[in-house]
Amino acid sequence: MRSEIKYILITALLTSLSFLMRLDFWPWYQKFGFYQGDIWYFFTYYGDQIQNSFFFSFDYPIGYIFILKAAALLSSLLGHFNYQNFLFANALLIIPATAICTWLLYQIARLVKLDSSKLIFYFVLSPSLFIYSTINYDIFPIFFTLLSIYLLLNKRNNLSAVFLGFASVIKLYPALFLPVLVFYLLNQKTSLHKIGSFLVTFFMVLVIFNLPFALIDWHAWTYPYLHQLTNPERNDPTTLSYYLTTVGLGQFRTLFWISLVSISWVIIFIFYKAKKISSVNFIYLLLFT
Repeated sequence: MRSEIKYILITALLTSLSFLMRLDFWPWYQKFGFYQGDIWYFFTYYGDQIQNSFFFSFDYPIGYIFILKAAALLSSLLGHFNYQNFLFANALLIIPATAICTWLLYQIARLVKLDSSKLIFYFVLSPSLFIYSTINYDIFPIFFTLLSIYLLLNKRNNLSAVFLGFASVIKLYPALFLPVLVFYLLNQKTSLHKIGSFLVTFFMVLVIFNLPFALIDWHAWTYPYLHQLTNPERNDPTTLSYYLTTVGLGQFRTLFWISLVSISWVIIFIFYKAKKISSVNFIYLLLFT
């Protein structure tokens, strides 16, 4: 328990310090070429829509708009919707989410009998934590995905599906974990009825959160998916798209992602057929996916 609390506090402290960097990202951008960060980008280019529009064309799926609306409400409660308050409001959301991610990783490691201290230690030192807490906005889908895995390992299958659905409403990539979770359930001799219930629950969450907005404004709802497919990344060195574009392969990035996902799913299926989806291998498969 003492190690668990220590790593949670360290993660929260590191994330807190990262928000000091966000107050003025320009020196980092000018010296190292860092992307100024999603929070800065959202406020600068979408601040008015976040504050005043119910739904609008945006770079990311609808779940992002829900989170940004919550951050805008918090920043208004702090006195005024400006960058400093918007940044602080996001800190109030991101820091606890990151700390809870640490706790979930610790609990997942214990459930599958991995060295929890080592796992958290590597998480704290990983580039991913730095990127998610200082530049990108991905801690929320990661939080819901980890919560989904934790619940699945505790045999709360339908609740696990709900939170994987929440994660996929924010960003699409958590949905790529769905085959891994299904193969894990099959490996655990889960009945087809329960697996079907798991899948129906997952897709129902997607429909409930997406369908109303697709009906309200089809163009705005499809925009983030088409934007990500057709707009090669040239400015963010934290993405693979940036490097594909740099070497002149940006036009093939959709094919690259489809190939990568297909290969990962084939490997997952091979693990399943070889009866190798044990609890530990399950975690490795998730990491690979």
